[in-house]
Amino acid sequence: MLGRLICRRCGGDWDPAAPRWSCDCGGLLELEYSPCFPEKNLSQAPGSLWRYGFALPLDERVLPVSLGEGMTPMVEMNAPGGRRLQIKMDHLQPTGSFKDRGAAVMISRVRALGIREVVEDSSGNAGAAVAAYCARAGVACTVYVPESAPAAKLAQIRGYGARVEKVAGPREAASRAVRRAARTKYYAGHCVDPFFVHGTKTVAYELAEQLGWRAPATVVTPLGNGTLLLGLIRGFSELVAAEWISRMPRIVAFQTRACNPLARSFRTGEVRPAVVDLKPTVADGIAAADPVQGRHILAEMRRVGGEIRDVSEQEIRKAWREWAERGLAVEPTSAVALAGVETMAEDAGDTVVIATGHGLKAAIPG
Repeated sequence: MLGRLICRRCGGDWDPAAPRWSCDCGGLLELEYSPCFPEKNLSQAPGSLWRYGFALPLDERVLPVSLGEGMTPMVEMNAPGGRRLQIKMDHLQPTGSFKDRGAAVMISRVRALGIREVVEDSSGNAGAAVAAYCARAGVACTVYVPESAPAAKLAQIRGYGARVEKVAGPREAASRAVRRAARTKYYAGHCVDPFFVHGTKTVAYELAEQLGWRAPATVVTPLGNGTLLLGLIRGFSELVAAEWISRMPRIVAFQTRACNPLARSFRTGEVRPAVVDLKPTVADGIAAADPVQGRHILAEMRRVGGEIRDVSEQEIRKAWREWAERGLAVEPTSAVALAGVETMAEDAGDTVVIATGHGLKAAIPG
């Protein structure tokens, strides 16, 4: 493994080749890693996210665990109000969500370390992605889920051969339960594992490449625990540092108003997520009332000049239905971004919306 694992709390320095996901002090680990960029010619590279292997913190001897993830299409579509948008179709990944990117890189490291069993916590999509890539890698997997997790996503997780442990209470209860299990099993936690974000950052590389190695004016994404958002920031930042693109795009992230701890804090200037009472939401995939990376997300979005906003449940349901009628079948979490972009003033340049999860994971309302 490449780079250095640095604790955000105490500054501890850890070897990335060790099976570790947190510091001894309990702090989260950040992977300090600078890619070595080749010539800007990827014509012979694989047609998957592994075309950006030069930017991934894995030793070249590590055999990728892959299901063909990455290189999803970008399609121009008209929004209900007539606005022209580009949709990054990341709901077309092997398990139906963008989280396959992070799972592919994280589980590639897990297998290379010789780990034979992992635990994970998820409300659905991450659990499905980790379960699928563990199945591909021959690694046993148990996923801890909140009791409210959608039945279709639980069926998908079980279908990959993973064991499901339902936990009474909200999403955070599943996180507490998996930490107890992690005392004896390796925690492949998508919200905390620093290698996961290096997988999700490849969506920034793809967007730039698909646009002829330039950044769009604006990128719009849903926001829960922030694994995609942090990946976008890291990916675009690396491309700017390497001078493969000339500037950062404007990044706008949307939460549901039923669970908006980061949007509230961003508006008020607070450095930590606001305390919120979780209300029922159709966007279960981003119902994170206490995101573990919350302080980091707020700091990073302010650093790059991004914005965090929210939309109502009514706006989400409306966008979910109207975009399906245009042929774009996404799950309601993706509809959060589609609803959000309709509340924004048009930019002078192009706007890309990330479609994060497939509509087959949830029944679109009639």
